[in-house]
Amino acid sequence: MAQNRKTILDSAAEGKKEIEALVKATNDNTYGRDRNIYYVRNGDVLGTIAHRFGVSVKNLREWNNLRSNMIRVGQRLVIWANSSAKANQSSFSTSSIRSQKDSKTGMK
Repeated sequence: MAQNRKTILDSAAEGKKEIEALVKATNDNTYGRDRNIYYVRNGDVLGTIAHRFGVSVKNLREWNNLRSNMIRVGQRLVIWANSSAKANQSSFSTSSIRSQKDSKTGMK
């Protein structure tokens, strides 16, 4: 019985690894990305926001349930960005960008 249990657990672990590999291979996933909250500022458009975070406009629209490219000043957008893309934002004002970790602690 112990051998059967070990076999079952091993096969489940292998299946999990295969699923993780498939998810990592797709571009539209959020696996391994940081969740950021971005507040739209005057003059922002989805294309520049997407470029800033290294994601696609299509992804921004999907993650925020947007039917068009129309966004409004003050609107809250969820952006799943890679850590490296977040580090490249230093040239932009970060007053409208918060990671989920920052929003929980209240720190900026």
